[in-house]
Amino acid sequence: MEPSPLRVAAEAADPLASLPSHLLDEILRRLDIRDAVRTSALSRDWRRRWESVPGLALSFPEDTRPCVVDRVLFQYTGPRVSRFAFQVDDASASHVDHWLVALSRRSVESISLRPHAHFDAEDINLHSSIFACPHLVSLHLKWCGIPPLPVGFAGFPVLEELYFAYVTFPDNTERQLQAIIGGAPLLRVLSLLDVYNYVDCVIEAPNLHSLTLGLEFDNVYHFGELPCLHDAEIVLSAFSEPGHNVGRFLAGVVHVQELTFISSLDEVKIDATPFTFYNLKSLKLSTPFTAMNPIVFVFRLLRSSPNLEKLKIQVTLNVAF
Repeated sequence: MEPSPLRVAAEAADPLASLPSHLLDEILRRLDIRDAVRTSALSRDWRRRWESVPGLALSFPEDTRPCVVDRVLFQYTGPRVSRFAFQVDDASASHVDHWLVALSRRSVESISLRPHAHFDAEDINLHSSIFACPHLVSLHLKWCGIPPLPVGFAGFPVLEELYFAYVTFPDNTERQLQAIIGGAPLLRVLSLLDVYNYVDCVIEAPNLHSLTLGLEFDNVYHFGELPCLHDAEIVLSAFSEPGHNVGRFLAGVVHVQELTFISSLDEVKIDATPFTFYNLKSLKLSTPFTAMNPIVFVFRLLRSSPNLEKLKIQVTLNVAF
């Protein structure tokens, strides 16, 4: 059967209309958000299709107005949002709760929230629906206030990547961070940079491959079983006690193949190591050489790495002018 004249005319006016549906969906998923929200008559049909495409990625450019996000997110009728990324400012802060509720109902797979450079508040306080996103594969939060875990929290069963930077937890929520990590059995990448969690946290993840810890104090984290850990980066910027030993941290990541250790502290030290980095192939160190403790630390660490193949040492000088 020959196509109707109307269809032929439509395809001639819009060559994309003749493409297979799966190709059209792939094109629409990659469409710049600024093009997708246009409301001219010429783009209305395509916009309707874009609003229902499965696996829509919503990465909003800087300074996007919250009304644009509202219009896009609440008009979307598709089954799944693959990615939602936004920089929160003063105008959009009050909208975040509604967005998280909507995303939790759209099987969101990736959320990235961070403050805009001109955001006045200290933290982006999140709605508890952040814990009602069981399809999350990646979660990236910066300068966010984490709400208390809801009763019966089931974890993030498919979460693979967790990035927390300068996030805070509410008072009297013992080991909430530990519960989040423990509730993600598929977690492969974990990055915790200056996470303000004042209760000791045990990091235990059977599939963890990459670990990054940025610490102001060294008494917050303990390590459980990390059988698949491949690389670790540990950054110490302060100690709870002067001259505190960092052997406990290193013993917890003894199976790694690649280790980066960064410290700007003259008092960093390690006693004779009761463990050996048999798997360690690559070591990067950055430490001051203005005191005896960090110098001894470096040599003891090297003696505990018999199979080392690559070594990079950055020497810093803590000199007061």
